[in-house]
Amino acid sequence: YKRSTDATTSIVENNRDTQISLFPNPSTNFIQITGLYQTENYEICDVVGSKIKQGCVTNNEKIDVTNLKKGFYLIKFGARKWLMHT
Repeated sequence: YKRSTDATTSIVENNRDTQISLFPNPSTNFIQITGLYQTENYEICDVVGSKIKQGCVTNNEKIDVTNLKKGFYLIKFGARKWLMHT
């Protein structure tokens, strides 16, 4: 009995090197998001970690920040790392 199999296994990963951009920075009315491939949940927190705002955003959509006080904020999209915004 002779058995022959191809031992090659391939894995296709959907690993996009996404570069998300936020602008304008600093901002007073809104921040616009580019570089998203799908709708993402977001959280905006102040520098001590208090959640200030959350929601969903799509590519090129604006997030209203008119009610935020002047300062530094962190924004997180889905399970990504935190980004700093002023």
